[in-house]
Amino acid sequence: MRNALLLTLSLLWLNLQAQECVSLEPKAMGLPAFKVDLSTQTEKTLPIVFHVMHTGEDVGVGANITDERILATLDAVNDHFRKVPGSTGDGIGVDTKIDFCLARRAPDGSPTSGITRHDLSDIPAFVADGIAVSSVSDGASDLQVKSIACWDVDEYVNVYVVPQINGGTGTTGYAYTGATGNCLDGVVVLASRVQITDFIQGKTLTHELGHYLSLQHTFLNTTSCIPESNCQTQGDGVCDTPVTTTNYFCNSPACVGAMVENYMDYSGDLCRDSYTDGQAEKMHAYIASSRAQLLTAPSCLIPVDTDLALVDVDYRSPFCQQTQNIEASVSNLGNLPVGSASVVVGSDGIYYTEDVYDIEPGETVQVPFENIPLDGVFWVSVITEGDEYEDNNQYLGFVDYEAGSLWAMDFTTGFFASEVSWVLEGEGVYLESPNYPAGINTYSYDACLFSGCYTLTLYDAGGDGMPYGGDVVMTVDGVDVPVDIAGDWSELTIEFCLETNDCPFDLDGNGNVGNGDLLLFLTDYGCTASCQYDLNGDGATDVNDLLTLLNVWGLPCPSLDNLPPRSLPVEEQIFDLSGRRVYRPLDNLPAGIYIVASPEGVTKLYKQ
Repeated sequence: MRNALLLTLSLLWLNLQAQECVSLEPKAMGLPAFKVDLSTQTEKTLPIVFHVMHTGEDVGVGANITDERILATLDAVNDHFRKVPGSTGDGIGVDTKIDFCLARRAPDGSPTSGITRHDLSDIPAFVADGIAVSSVSDGASDLQVKSIACWDVDEYVNVYVVPQINGGTGTTGYAYTGATGNCLDGVVVLASRVQITDFIQGKTLTHELGHYLSLQHTFLNTTSCIPESNCQTQGDGVCDTPVTTTNYFCNSPACVGAMVENYMDYSGDLCRDSYTDGQAEKMHAYIASSRAQLLTAPSCLIPVDTDLALVDVDYRSPFCQQTQNIEASVSNLGNLPVGSASVVVGSDGIYYTEDVYDIEPGETVQVPFENIPLDGVFWVSVITEGDEYEDNNQYLGFVDYEAGSLWAMDFTTGFFASEVSWVLEGEGVYLESPNYPAGINTYSYDACLFSGCYTLTLYDAGGDGMPYGGDVVMTVDGVDVPVDIAGDWSELTIEFCLETNDCPFDLDGNGNVGNGDLLLFLTDYGCTASCQYDLNGDGATDVNDLLTLLNVWGLPCPSLDNLPPRSLPVEEQIFDLSGRRVYRPLDNLPAGIYIVASPEGVTKLYKQ
């Protein structure tokens, strides 16, 4: 008798806990109509990541739960969604054809276990009360906590495992109904509910993932057992979930015919085992309309032995010079070292190559390219022999070129750096300094300026200027603009004006680019500083400027608006690693390494 009483009390406690699972609805009015047929849907797997938000305990203690508990709970959740025979998800409902895979790649593409751990012991509100559902609840801010761990919400289902919700008032989990577009997106669940026991079967997480995929509670907006007049717009908006008010117990339904087995009710784990056909269809429709990126994200792809990835390309757009320095970041996301690879930049039908060597797993290297002509579309590609995952090898960029002048400043703070600041303004430009830390350091700045007058104003709060190491070097298109900082001052003003040539290639001013312009250009050829005909802005007049001039030869006053279009080749082109075009068929080429450019992109060919 005593054991039966304890069992009854345990079930009552679990049911009362389950009733506190909440859904938040920031976009409820914008949820899409669903018109899909489950029988025609393919199986869909969504990448999921668990963030364990603890307060400094060792793994396995308190909220810092073990990997094994997470894995067992995820297995159970997949059983629920797929109605696996013989499992705790084998109920009266349907196989939703939806499941979840634990992430194998982090947002940067590196291998991951799909479980992250974060010590929040330095947030007093979290230590005392956990996470707060809203600003009026006890605990640390929902967004504050999630932002510490959040992975790209378009590519991962983020699950946050926490010790308390709202100070331990009974809420066991919550989720936003539908996408939020920021780190609020995802599911929060108590650590105590992420385990598999006789009474706790992972169904709190199953319930909250239903909210994540747009499902409402079966009893939403229902105050009586009267049948709905329009099942598509009333209640939970799903026609095959029977009308009901909230159910807290498995054996005493609130309404006749209520589906106490439904995961989206508040009945206990021991009887909830079903999603309906209509609920599954609604989730599929929502995935297709609002969470489609989850299906194409590489988050669950198993890391391979050889995988060199282009993880970032640093360049400027818009930019006022036809050439610029760009930097490619290349990471080894594979399990093995990479002995050598090539990074290729393709711009205006010309390809530039830099080789990299001996990159260890997890290592990222920066590959700089100097003075690359960029105007319009360009490609960057990393090419590795035997690369087993090529989807992360290419980047397509675009530079919007507008003829102007490149302003640059090297600003060296004096010893009393915190007293000094500056502002550059004029013609729609306003730049100001940050707060400088103490000590003598040099900071570099640049910006594009156009025709008009500008003022650089220096300020010194101490009134004695910039003694003890201070210096300012300012240039426009490589030409010095004198800045004299000598003496005592609290404010110092430097003014200068620019006139941007709207037709920078018409050197003789006759309205066309022709022989006269070439003759003028050649008078400056070989210049290495303060060059008059430095057409690409790289500080010298050389072959790159000649190529720029020849590119617009014969055009009437070529400006930004009528430069020749820049695009990838319309047919396959082959280059050797020196960048020279090769015109023989591949079959007739000697053994070696070649760059093959086509309208689809750039690849590297190893010819044996």
